[in-house]
Amino acid sequence: MMLRFNVIYDTKNRKAISECLTFAMEEQYFYDPLSASFMSTSEMENRAETYAKREEEQEQERKMQAEIAASAAEFEQHRREQESAKRRAVWLRVSEACGRLYKKRPDETVTNRICLDLFLATGLPDD
Repeated sequence: MMLRFNVIYDTKNRKAISECLTFAMEEQYFYDPLSASFMSTSEMENRAETYAKREEEQEQERKMQAEIAASAAEFEQHRREQESAKRRAVWLRVSEACGRLYKKRPDETVTNRICLDLFLATGLPDD
């Protein structure tokens, strides 16, 4: 049983109340200034266990959130790599097509917008 009182500043009164409760309840009681209450030893132990469990749950939650964040980052990295690989494959195909076209019809190829952008970035293919 936890008993609440207005804040008791007088340590003599705190001690007297603790002794009275201990005698009446047949269990050791202490004054807890944070809660401004008198608590038995078992209540203090229960509170400590509750706080420890809460801390453990919060730690588990932090770990789970970190794992989720790591998985999300890994997924995003994989997605970017796939996107980059797709772009490289398309770039390679366009480069090959423009190179073949340039060998057959160079004047038409350099006026083709796609091939022109490619040639401006990479230079003209070797003849």
